[in-house]
Parts: sequence; C-alpha cells; structure tokens
Amino acid sequence: MLSKRCKIMVWVVLTLFMVSLGPSIALADSSPGISLEEAIKIVKNTFEVPQEFQEFSSGFANYDKRQIWHLNWNALQEPGSQGGSFNAQVDAQSGEIISMSHWQPGSPDKKQDAKISPSEAREAAVAFLNQVAPQRVAFLKEMPDNQIMELSPYGPGTYQVRWQRMEKQIPVEGDGAVVQINLSDGQVRSYNLNWSQAEMPDPTGIISQEKAQQSFKDAGMLELQYLLNSGFRPLASNSDENKVALVYRLVHKSYGVIDAMTGEPRESGRQYLNEKEMAVKGSADQAAIPLTPEEEREIGTTANLLTQEQAAAAVHKWIKAPEGAVLNSANLEKDWQDPNLRIWNLHWSSQKDDSYSYLWAQVNAATGEVLSFSLGYPQSDKAKYTLDREGARRIAEAFLKQIQPERFTQVSLEAEQESEAVEPYEGPNWSLQWTRLVNGIKCPGNGFNVSVDRHTRQVLSYSLNWSEKEFPSPDGVLSMDEAEQAFLKHTPLTLIYSPVYGRDRVESYQLVYAPQDPNQRISSQIMDAFNGEPLDWQGKPWSEQPQAYSFDDIAGHFAEKEINMIGKAGFMGEYGISFHPQENVSAASLFRVLIGTRNGLYSVQNYSDEEILILARNMGWLKETIASDAAVSRELLAKVVIRSLGLDYLAEVPGIYRYPYQDQVDPVLQGYATLCWGLGIIKADGKSFSPGKQISRAEAAVIAVRLLGQINR
Repeated sequence: MLSKRCKIMVWVVLTLFMVSLGPSIALADSSPGISLEEAIKIVKNTFEVPQEFQEFSSGFANYDKRQIWHLNWNALQEPGSQGGSFNAQVDAQSGEIISMSHWQPGSPDKKQDAKISPSEAREAAVAFLNQVAPQRVAFLKEMPDNQIMELSPYGPGTYQVRWQRMEKQIPVEGDGAVVQINLSDGQVRSYNLNWSQAEMPDPTGIISQEKAQQSFKDAGMLELQYLLNSGFRPLASNSDENKVALVYRLVHKSYGVIDAMTGEPRESGRQYLNEKEMAVKGSADQAAIPLTPEEEREIGTTANLLTQEQAAAAVHKWIKAPEGAVLNSANLEKDWQDPNLRIWNLHWSSQKDDSYSYLWAQVNAATGEVLSFSLGYPQSDKAKYTLDREGARRIAEAFLKQIQPERFTQVSLEAEQESEAVEPYEGPNWSLQWTRLVNGIKCPGNGFNVSVDRHTRQVLSYSLNWSEKEFPSPDGVLSMDEAEQAFLKHTPLTLIYSPVYGRDRVESYQLVYAPQDPNQRISSQIMDAFNGEPLDWQGKPWSEQPQAYSFDDIAGHFAEKEINMIGKAGFMGEYGISFHPQENVSAASLFRVLIGTRNGLYSVQNYSDEEILILARNMGWLKETIASDAAVSRELLAKVVIRSLGLDYLAEVPGIYRYPYQDQVDPVLQGYATLCWGLGIIKADGKSFSPGKQISRAEAAVIAVRLLGQINR
C-alpha cells in the first residue's frame, strides 16, 4: 500500500507530466472529439466523486495513437483534512473511461472491517465492468481467481478481478481489464483498461502447436545445470544449508517463444519476474552472560585467520594499488552465503586534483585466496580502444592460468554479452565470464568474471565464486526428450498476440507460441532434473509457493467465513483443497497463521515448522516447551493471544479480574482467560473455560481473524 504522501506525489508528477505534454502538442495532430467538459461529465455520471475533493486539475496527452484526458480531484490541503484523491482517464476520441483510482484514508480512530465476501466483491466487479465498458465485455475472458488476499490489521483491503483480452479466441498479451473492490463497502477503488489500438495479424497460415513444440525441441531451449540455492533463511543452522540441485533450465535467448508464422524461435522473448521472499529476524537477548561454546568456537576460528597486513600482501601479489593510494578501510566479516567463510574487505584510494583512483579487493581470510578485486583510475579522453575481444580473452586467460591454474581447467567461456555484441562495440572494457563445469554440467553463478581495459590492456576486475558444497551425480536425471515433454506439460506453448514495441508505444502485434502457465501465474523456467517438477529461482517446488486456497469441506460450518478468509490469504493449506475443520490444530500451523496474518504471508513462507516455533519464542509469544506437531490447549492459546497483544503484564496482576466462567482455574490463568473473553477473542462455551481442551483447526482460524481485528483498534 502506498502512503498518503506517496500517492499524492505520484499523481502530482503524472499530472504535471501530462500537462507538460499539453494540448499544444497533442492538438497538433487533431482536435479531441470529447471536450474537457464532456470528459468531466462522463466521469461524474459514472462515479460519485467525493464532494470534499474540491481541488481539480486536468491534463491532456497524445500517445499510443490515442488522445487521453487526465482528470484529478484532490482534497484541499487544509488543517484537519485527511486528504484523498480521485483520478480518471478518458479517451478523448471515444469518451471511454480507461482508468480510475480512488484513494481516501480511513478514520484514524476506527478500523474498518470487511463487510462483503470475495464472491460478492467479484459480482460487484463484473457488474461494474458491464456498466463502464459494455462494448469490451464480449472480448474479455475472466482470469482464474488465484490471487492471495492480504489480511491486514489496518483494514480489510481490496479484492481484484482480472480479465484477459481475446481476439479471435487468442489472448492479447498485456491487454485486458482490472477492477479492485473495497471489501469494507463494496465500492470500486480502481479500474484499468489496457486496449492497444494496433491491428492484430490474421492467424491464417500459422503453424500448429505440435510444430511449435518440435521447433522448441530442435532449438535446444533447455539445458541441464546445477542450481545453488542462496536464499536467506535467518533461523537455519549451518548443518541445514540448502543443497545443490540438478535442474533443467530454459536458457535460449527467445525464452521459449516461437514465431507462429515462421516456426522459428523469436530473437527476443518475454522475460519473467521472480518471487521475493521476506523474512523476519528474531531479536536476541543482549544481557551479559558467560561465553557459549559457539562463541568460544568463533573466537578460536578468528584467531587463525590472516591479519590485515597479510590479506593486503595477498592482493598485491596479483594487482597493485594506484600510485599514491592508501589503505583507508579494512574489515573482516562472515560471508552471507557461506557462514563458514570469513572475508577481508580492503579498499585503497587516492585523490589528486580532480582525479580519483581506487582498488577494492576481497580475500579469503583463512587461505589468502583473492576472491575479487576492482581497479579504477581516470580515463583519458583521447584513449584509443584498439583491443578486440579475442585479444582481451588471451590477456584474461593468461591471468586466470596464473591466479587459478587448477580451477581454470574446470570452466568454459560464455558467449559475449549482448551489450558487447553490437557492432562496432565502443565500450572501454571487455567483460568475460567463465562458468564452472561439474560432471560436465554448467553451474551458473560459479566461475570467474574478468574485465580488461581496451586501452591499457590491463585486467581491471576479477571475481571468483566457487562453492564447496557437494554436487549430486547426474545419474538418473530425465533425458532431454523427457525434460522437454515435462516442461511443455506444465508450461505449454500457447498461441498469443505478443506486442512489438516502438520507442514509446505498441507498434504492432506478432502471433507467437509462448510458454504459459494455464493458471496464469508467473511461469517457471526451472524444473527438477529428476522428476520434472517446476521449481522457483531458489530450487524450491513451485507447488509449495504461496497460493490462495478454496476448501471443499467447510460449507455450512460455523467458521466458514473465517476459514475462507484464512484460505484466501494463503494459510492453513496443509491438506490442499480440504481444510479438516474438526482436526486438532498443530502448534506450527497455529503460530504460522497467527504470525503470518500479523506480519504478512511472506514473513513465514520460508520457515520450517521448527523454525516457526523459534520465531514465536523470539517474538515473546511462546514461552512454553511444545513440539511443532503437538496439539494446542485453550490455556496455551489464551496466553499466546494476550502476549501477542502485549497485555501479558496486565493479565498477571492478581485480584483485579471478575472471572466470567464457572469452572475453577489457576489464578494467573484467570487474567488471560478474562482478557480474551472481554476482547471477544476466546469465548469458550460461555460456561466453562476448560483450559485443557484442544483447539481445532476451525477454532484456530476464527481466533486468528478475531485477533487481527483487535490490532490497531
């Protein structure tokens, strides 16, 4: 979510930009068919612009063969004003509304709750689309509902419905509609229609999908590689390091895209985004305590490392610092990817008049091996770049044979970079990359990178990355034919209209076959080399990625609404499409949903069940000893709930609570139980608290939603 200031700044910048383009430029081609007055009326007849948005501005732009009115209403910046904005774009030729965004802050003293369900929000979005773009509906296909709904303590959020534009039953890449509905009031919060004006080519004469698949195979799109997982897992122990995986990866520069007319791989294919993980670090006790065995072991490790002077001497064996440069910084640290590796970071620099020179280097603090360096010095304006790539290769190879004679026999030179392939190449340096081979298989990310100055013919930079992990044998991997079949099964070649971009707009469309996930998620370009299962960029099964769940065994259940919310948010999907509401919730599942709904799904995504409990302890929510798969009692749940709200100090004040139940419990527990009852989070059966009763999965879902509702109230 953007902050109030960010939202205002974005729209101010957009408005100023569009005004700067202005009617004086746009109207040079032709006058708009829709006047500014008409555009305003079109928007206000479709939407209810809040009356308090009295500050109005407009802009006009001509791009992508279209003329667009930009209309902006903002709250007056007066003392006490909460702010807000309403923005719309109208096609100045047809009068069609092509976008709308309404942002209005909620009341600072009252948190809004969700009033409508996701299914009701979808119905509202469909009704709105039929109202605002009836002429487009026949060409739009609703996309699968696999979005993850964020559960937030600060509001109910929005529900998004997406449509894909179809022409001649073929998807048009990048075109379609999106509607976002506010779950607190059912109102449209944003709408966007992407509809290119470029003509779609006739699909007559295209090749079949079978021929496209054969072209895919003939082009050698996949390559067997080793994948090193460098994902950050704060609570993982050294013995739990991620292992090297054997994978098949999509490596062809076309990204698997086949021209549907010629059957040839397209020179420049589509690129895909990677998932980012978030992680939460637990805090550690800062109190002074005796040294632990691990601390003493660390002291022993560092005692045998190179001194700063020895590390500097190791660098100067291969590269000299610029004349007059002095060592102005040096630090010894643990490598973030390999906790067993200690690295010296050294930096020399010199300043003379307006010229600046430097040398930066990294040294393995245990062995003295130079891991990387980078040399910088002023370049002459009259320098002649006479060195060609082949000459740079010979210089780099001679250097590598000296500094890494044994490892140089285990690498292969990669093709020149795309930026250097343009003729004539006029850059000041040649950059060369060697990739490590293990069992004759490439290991991307391992090897050497060297750059050579085209004028001085000096090695300017060098870096080594060489994992000491165990590499699995390729025995038993899928054959290339089997790998291609598996890849095309989970990411089939799909006929689409793919845009061809000019300088600032879509110039035309091309019919291509492109690998696409049938569920409209980000397609995986990596798969397990042994079983063909799609993997993410860290080598984890794609099936384990966060996803929204819809359950088939909760209809009519008292907790149906809360379970649906938890499932849509991506939690408690241990049984796939079933929820098992009456089953006892495990400690790991409970803490995963309680922490995840508070801090976001990605805050718990990469933790094992055992690590989830460690995280809960670090947060101060869990103080008892319990196994990750153990059932959770009502007593423990009450304590966890109150601790998570920061009220445990209050719960343990004796003699101030009127216990609302009939059964007898420990006096300390009475405070926790009474607070949970008063906050409406745990009501038990109304008669007995029953501290030993085990919590079901359905009850856990209800508690998680209720607890979330208490935050920020």
